[in-house]
Amino acid sequence: MKKMLVWSMLFLAWGGVVSCSDDDNALRPVSMAVGLPTGEGSDVALDELTSFDYLVWNSTTGELVPIEGAEQGVASLDPSALASGAFQLNLSAKDTYQVYAMAVRETAADGGMTATLVNPTRTEQMIDPRTAVWKTDVDGELQQTDLFHGVATLSAANAGQLELERAVGQVSIELPDRETVTIDSLALEVPEDKLSLAILRDGTLVKGTEATPRKWAVPEVFYMLPMEEPATSGAVLHVYVTTQKGEAVDCKVSLDEIGFQVKKNQCLHVDLSAMSWNETGELMPAFVPVVEWGEVISMELGAADVPSFIPGDELWPDMDVYYYYGLLNEAQQAAYLEVMKAAVAFDDEGSALARVTIPVPMELERTEITELSNAVTYDLPSLFHLSSVANYGTYKTWITLRFAYPYEDYVFKYKAVLDASNAIIDRMPEGLDEYGKAKYCYEELLKYVTYGQLEGSAGNLYGAFGLRKIVCEGYARAYQYLCQRVGLQAIYMTGNAYPNDNIPVNHAWNIVRIDGKYYYADPTFDDGMTAGSDVVRYDNFLKSAATFGVLHDLNLTPEDITISSEDYPLDITEQ
Repeated sequence: MKKMLVWSMLFLAWGGVVSCSDDDNALRPVSMAVGLPTGEGSDVALDELTSFDYLVWNSTTGELVPIEGAEQGVASLDPSALASGAFQLNLSAKDTYQVYAMAVRETAADGGMTATLVNPTRTEQMIDPRTAVWKTDVDGELQQTDLFHGVATLSAANAGQLELERAVGQVSIELPDRETVTIDSLALEVPEDKLSLAILRDGTLVKGTEATPRKWAVPEVFYMLPMEEPATSGAVLHVYVTTQKGEAVDCKVSLDEIGFQVKKNQCLHVDLSAMSWNETGELMPAFVPVVEWGEVISMELGAADVPSFIPGDELWPDMDVYYYYGLLNEAQQAAYLEVMKAAVAFDDEGSALARVTIPVPMELERTEITELSNAVTYDLPSLFHLSSVANYGTYKTWITLRFAYPYEDYVFKYKAVLDASNAIIDRMPEGLDEYGKAKYCYEELLKYVTYGQLEGSAGNLYGAFGLRKIVCEGYARAYQYLCQRVGLQAIYMTGNAYPNDNIPVNHAWNIVRIDGKYYYADPTFDDGMTAGSDVVRYDNFLKSAATFGVLHDLNLTPEDITISSEDYPLDITEQ
């Protein structure tokens, strides 16, 4: 059955203005390079796009640039014309421009391409040409469609680079089961000044004036492009119900207190199961929705792509490499092992925000479960899908594991982690001592990754080994994981660092045990910042507290760990 997508795009100008001193008004050809995401399981080629649409805004004059064949300024380009990786624009030499683009790639359920070409068509007059609304008919579900958008600044003197990126968020609404009312439909109302980009599946845009909020009829699960900032005032979920007396009632649920914001590649789960009504169908007061966050399954993932294996078999069997495990009592350690087993093999029944409840061998108090949760989180970077470990009520022998995204997505991502990390481990020379292993893993990781963020996975192993683009948390987690795989204890640490002018920034690094002594290591600061580069620094590798403390706050170092008073004597002659 055909699905209807409503695309509402409020384009925001990027960057400063770069202008030319040339007063010549003559138009000049300017090349606009186009790039697509890479390293996300399978690269996307420009010739795989099924549609490419763009408009050009003159930032200097505040006018829409006319393009031959465009409708109200929105031009369509055959994706085959992008084979060279760029397209041409004719621009004035003295002005600066913004180019706004969006593209679609349709995929079949098995991961193959469909032959249908999707051409967006304008559905309403554009008062501000940077605000464009398109309607697109798509065969199949949204999960079988890749959606891209991008913005670039350019001038006749400075050719632009248009980077298209996947950017989609999911909103799922859990409704209550009540006998007193019948839930007929839902509608989402968001203040227009907070809505930057939106896509709704099975939704119909209800257009008001510029001064009024926009309201959509929505299903229980729908998708939106990211909002620039939270809606802290005026965000409302309308739950339309019919009472037993046949009266229609609009039950308005304020989303202001949760800071409603759709984020890139995230799932916002709004739990309304605690809602209740009186006999007249009025919503009982003092109701606040419960929210959870999780990562949305990759758009290009098909069922055939999910490998049949259980993650975790590659991990080092000696529990001595897991530092926080050693701090737990007997009951906590037994529960720790049960969490490890349950987290890598569970049935989420297709839920976007999966959870499982498991028994533990011995009773645990609430404080003990908190310590257990922290130990699992800090010890096991391989469980990057695990959001929390908790118990509810007075249950002492049951704990609930909550996961950031579905099990099939975790397995798919873990397979990418395993393929890349296996290649690194398999190349490690035989016979290395602990220092040699630590140095090898450090060098190979920094050669493999680069600093940056893609698809919300920059802080975990999938960001490191699947996307090859990570931030400090991802560096520390990935190095910890490689060390654990070769039998080294590596501890994940967080705190403040001072890379520039004594200004503190939130940061992550490691403590590594070599021959019974502990040293600090910061792979982020020592990266050459280019994937595939052989540039590796050792300024922050296996350092003492005196050396490492110059750029890092060390007050969160575990009290029972004594850091070596001297830097490790590095042997880097082969570099």
